[in-house]
Amino acid sequence: NVKTTSLNAVLGPGEYGYWYADPSTIVISDSTDPLTSVSNLADGINRFYWVVSNNVCPADTGELVINESGLMISTLITPNGDASNEYFTIRGLEDLGKSELTIIDRRGVRVFHDSNYKNNWNGLDYNQTPLVNDTYFYILKSSRGRSFTGYVVIKR
Repeated sequence: NVKTTSLNAVLGPGEYGYWYADPSTIVISDSTDPLTSVSNLADGINRFYWVVSNNVCPADTGELVINESGLMISTLITPNGDASNEYFTIRGLEDLGKSELTIIDRRGVRVFHDSNYKNNWNGLDYNQTPLVNDTYFYILKSSRGRSFTGYVVIKR
């Protein structure tokens, strides 16, 4: 599973630049292209540095940090019975160990909680009542000390 992304920097008139990365195992397609693609991202912290110069002033370096969690978390579920996108799925969940999932509505009310989540939440609240189409927020806490937050949209 090769992890890739694109980098996007800006150059002013008369400037040139180059990228370098830490860890050094990251592959940069074209280190002198401000809009290059990168691959072979490591799990955890990936640091990219964009060094810009204009041959007049000293070079300046900017840093970009990408935290690659190794997870792919759904941002949309459509629990309408058609067998597609029915559940809030987290690819890589098994790598986290026992995980606790909390779903909160936009008013800050907890509408769902599972202390041992198994990719089985399909947009129902505690009473098994379908939640309305809206944006909800999740908190995922792993027994291994990692936490993730984000949103999920329900559209039936």
